[in-house]
Amino acid sequence: MGWTIEHHKFENIVRVTAMDRVSTADVLAQAMEGIALIKRHKANGALIDYSTAVLEMPLEEIFKLPDLFDVMDLPRSTRMAVA
Repeated sequence: MGWTIEHHKFENIVRVTAMDRVSTADVLAQAMEGIALIKRHKANGALIDYSTAVLEMPLEEIFKLPDLFDVMDLPRSTRMAVA
């Protein structure tokens, strides 16, 4: 398991990069840290790169992510791209 989260000032985006195995707990931690960065920097969006990751998260947990975004008050105007 490994992942990084960083704010790119020039593009004003948050980039999440995950590698290896990613559990539900990892995804939730990434979401919480990423949302905090988006709000702190008033970022326009997020790029989430899971292209080298193996997601070990049940589908029903993935469907709950928008609820977490609402609870954490992620701005509705935030754009996200997932690869």
